[in-house]
Amino acid sequence: MRYLLFISLAYTLTTFGQEVRTEGPKNTDFSIYKTFKFGDSEIVTTRNSKKISDASLDKIIRETVERELKEKGMSRDEENGQLMVTYMAGSFRHSEIQQLGPLGVGPGQTAQNQTVSYTEGSLVIDLNDTRNNQLIWRINSNVDTNQANPRNSVEQVVVKGFKKFGVTRKNKKP
Repeated sequence: MRYLLFISLAYTLTTFGQEVRTEGPKNTDFSIYKTFKFGDSEIVTTRNSKKISDASLDKIIRETVERELKEKGMSRDEENGQLMVTYMAGSFRHSEIQQLGPLGVGPGQTAQNQTVSYTEGSLVIDLNDTRNNQLIWRINSNVDTNQANPRNSVEQVVVKGFKKFGVTRKNKKP
C-alpha cells in the first residue's frame, strides 16, 4: 500500500509539481527595454533518452518566449536587441534504491528493497542586458522537457516566469 502511495505521489510531483522561481535585480526599470534577441542556448538531455529533437525543443522554447515578450510590448530585433534571451534545458532519468525495512515482508524476511525511477528536468531562461551583460531576469524551473510534446509544460513555465516581469502587458483586443 505504501509503495503504491509513494509511486502515485512521485508521479503527481513530476507531472504537476512544476516549481517556477524568478530572480533579478531589485528596482530594475524594465520600461527602458523595448527589444530582445536570442543568443546561444543549450539542451543537455542525454542522447539515448531523447523523446524530442533538440531543434524541435528549441523551436518550442523560442516561440513561447517570443510570444510572451511580444504580449508584454517588446519586439524582436536580432541586430540591436536590448535584452539577450538564452536558456538551458535538460532532463535526466534517475533511479533510487530504498530499503524499506520490515514493512510488508513475509515471515522470515527482514528487509524489502524498492527501486523508484523518475525523470528530473529543468529549464532556465535568462534575460541579460546586452550593453553590460548584466542579468535582468531569470526563470528557473523544475520541468521535464523530454516529452514527446513538451509544449504545454514549456508554456506553463514561461507564462508563470514572466508573470511578474516588469514590462507592462499590452491589452488584448476582444
